[in-house]
Amino acid sequence: GVNEPIRFNPEGRKYLLPGLGERILPPQVRFGLKEGVPPLPDTVLPADGISFRENTVTFQPNGTMMGLGGAVYLTNDSVHNETVAISVVTTGRVKIRKWNGNEWR
Repeated sequence: GVNEPIRFNPEGRKYLLPGLGERILPPQVRFGLKEGVPPLPDTVLPADGISFRENTVTFQPNGTMMGLGGAVYLTNDSVHNETVAISVVTTGRVKIRKWNGNEWR
């Protein structure tokens, strides 16, 4: 019965999950895209790789999200072309896509 915010801290390479606490990305993983990898179609890539307002996505008790949709981009710098985009729309639908070197799948 409460809103559940997930907060991202790109400078610290951390994110905060409700009830689970703060998590740190593995050393080779960071928020953002590799050079030459475009953002998802019809989106604008923010400098920090997180397009949610104030780097927070909040899910409501009914599963929908508050505010506008957005995306978080994660890149593994130790693996060629390993970049993923996790997007959420206002209905609460979460979609994970991976860059295959030519397109998002």
